[in-house]
This record gives sequence, structure tokens and C-alpha cells, in this order.
Amino acid sequence: MLKASILFAFTALAAAVSAAPMAPAASDVQVLQLALTLEHLESTFYNTALDKFTAQDFENAGYPAWVRGRFAQIAGHEATHVQFLTQAIGANAAPACEYDFGASLDNPTSFAKMSRIFENVGSSAYLGAASLIQNKDYLTAAASILGAEISHTGWVSSSVLKVQPWSGPFSIPLAPSAAFSLAQPFIKSCPQGSPQLPVKQLPQLTLSNAQPQLGSTVSLSFPNANFGNGTLYAAWVDGLTVEYTAINAKGSTRVPNGLQGVVYVVVVSSKETPSDDNLVSGAALIAYDFNSYANNTVSGSPVQ
Repeated sequence: MLKASILFAFTALAAAVSAAPMAPAASDVQVLQLALTLEHLESTFYNTALDKFTAQDFENAGYPAWVRGRFAQIAGHEATHVQFLTQAIGANAAPACEYDFGASLDNPTSFAKMSRIFENVGSSAYLGAASLIQNKDYLTAAASILGAEISHTGWVSSSVLKVQPWSGPFSIPLAPSAAFSLAQPFIKSCPQGSPQLPVKQLPQLTLSNAQPQLGSTVSLSFPNANFGNGTLYAAWVDGLTVEYTAINAKGSTRVPNGLQGVVYVVVVSSKETPSDDNLVSGAALIAYDFNSYANNTVSGSPVQ
């Protein structure tokens, strides 16, 4: 009954919105379109990998047989999310696009590592979009999907990749535009007439060292970057903490000490919570993995 009532509310509101011109602000339906776009990406990623890699391929890569079985279950979850959101939005639901997953599908290990990234990004996207959702039924459904995505993240991290199952006491909310910037490089093209998403197109951020050491200096770059014109900052998002470091005219900045687990870095124009108002670049994801003896409370400070 609950699922039916949520689906009814989704369908009714989607019909009302689609009957009128789309407002420039991010409506609930637009937020769901973004969620569906990311779910299409994940669903296609898992289905493509499972079509390519057999159980024997996973065993040859050093994984027990049940690992592929769990990935098959995750693929089923993502397909269900796609179906649920598509039915909720209705005729204007975002379609699947054409994707290129590149080297992430070279072998089961590269697939598992990319799975961890996609699940983290998906979780952060749902969490970051929560404040934009007005309808409580939408919010309840999004939270339900978020719970499943976080479970996926913890399982891939700990059971498959043998690192920590979490990053700290708080998950990371990521602004929709920043989250989409991490998925966009895998999207080759989308069908003509695909719905507008509530995101700002951001240039892809590249680090001179994809895994920079804590406290070290790293160079940041993105298309048309101009670090000498005004003050730009690197915003390091760790749990609910955002730490800012100044970027010099050559694009270099210092990596903060104390980062732990999966963190994101974006370039912003002000020391405010990263949002469409101050985002200058897309996001980059870095994993500072830790063992079971680490102090796991470092991400507890409030957002600045």
C-alpha cells in the first residue's frame, strides 16, 4: 500500500508539472529526472559488466563465487530503481543514454573499483538533493533508495575490495551539479528531447596526482581554468565537513591533513557550502582508505 500511495503521488505531481511550462528552478520532478539519469547509468554499468564477466572470470580474479551473485542482486536493485522512477515520472521520464565505461570494464577488479565510485556518487547525489525535494512522498522514496545505495557502497568496499565499509559517522551530501559532473564523462550521448536536468554544466576537474598524499601539494586543472583572475579555493568535502584551501596562480593547493575515507574536491569561488552559486569545476573523488584501528570520528564537524 505504501509503495502504491507513493507511486500515485509521484504520478499525479508529475502530470501536473508536465502540463505546465517547466520552471527554471529545480522542481521535484526535475530532481527525480536527475536521479533516474544516474540510475540508468548504474543499471547499464552493472548489466554490461555481468554480460561480460562470468562466474569463472570472478573466480580467476580471486573472488569467491558469491561475489558475482551479489553484484547480480545490485543490478536487480538498480533496474528496479529505474522502473520505479520511470513509472513515477510518466511519459516524460528521462530515457537511457549511450555510455562508455572504458577501462572500468577491463576486468572484474576494475569493475568492482568503479562500482564503489558509482555507488558513492549515487549516495551523495541522493543525499545532496534531499533539501531540494518539497513533496514528502518524493522524499520518502528517495530516502528508501538512498538506504539501498549506501548498503551497496558498504558491501563493495568491505566485502569485495577489503577496505573500510564506511568513511565516518556522516555520509557526504553532494550538490546535484557536482554529483552529475562525476557521471557525465561516461555519458556519450542522450536521445534528442531528453528532459532538462537541474544541474549546471561544470568542466571536468583533473588532479596532477589522482591519489595525493595528505598534506602534500597538488595541482588542479580544468578546461579554461584561470587561477590568476580572482580568488579560487579547493573545497574538500569529508562527511559534513568542508575544508577550504587557497589555490595559487599556477593552480596548486595543499591537501588538508586528516581527510579520511572517500572525499570529494571541487573548485569554488567562495568559502561557502559548494552549490551552483559558487561551483567553478566538477568534482573529483579520492579514497583515503584506513584500517580498523583508525580514529573514525574525524568527519563529525558541521559544514562551514
